[in-house]
Amino acid sequence: MNVPAATVAALLLIAGPVRAQVPENLVLQVDPDPAGGARVQGGIDIPAPPSVVWKVMHDCGEALRYVPKLKACRVVQTGPGGGWDVREHVFDYGVLGRIRHVFRSDYTGETRIRISRVGGDLKASQGEWRLEPLDGGKATRVRYQSRSQPKTPVPGPIARQAIRRDAPASLRGLRNAAVRRAGQAG
Repeated sequence: MNVPAATVAALLLIAGPVRAQVPENLVLQVDPDPAGGARVQGGIDIPAPPSVVWKVMHDCGEALRYVPKLKACRVVQTGPGGGWDVREHVFDYGVLGRIRHVFRSDYTGETRIRISRVGGDLKASQGEWRLEPLDGGKATRVRYQSRSQPKTPVPGPIARQAIRRDAPASLRGLRNAAVRRAGQAG
């Protein structure tokens, strides 16, 4: 759930009036970070209730289907009462190799996830997801911001181009997975 992770592809549809009321509204901004790496801000509107989006975001099995290049996801540790957990994500970037990212997610209800690096192949990583109800709770606006810096130097333009490609796919994948899950529940 950070820069490479955080993130999702393929368009699934849901029947009913919510779809017409909630356009994708995908936004993404990727900027260089003064310390190296990248800063990302993005968001998407999802025609599914926040509780459904929240469940999708916590499901490692689902993340493997919608986050580009994510090859492994596992919960390493869970805090008392579920207020936080530590997860490991492994990404495969082909000729650039694998990147292992271990991060702690601190949860505020079902509205915010704060992420911070605790290990792995990134030098720095932090971010935040926010879920805001739309249309009386029938839909969700997801906002995302992050900052990451690889340990191994990667030319900034190459890294930012990869983020510009993968982050929208991750957000769309999250949207599609939540829409599918909401359709199964309804």
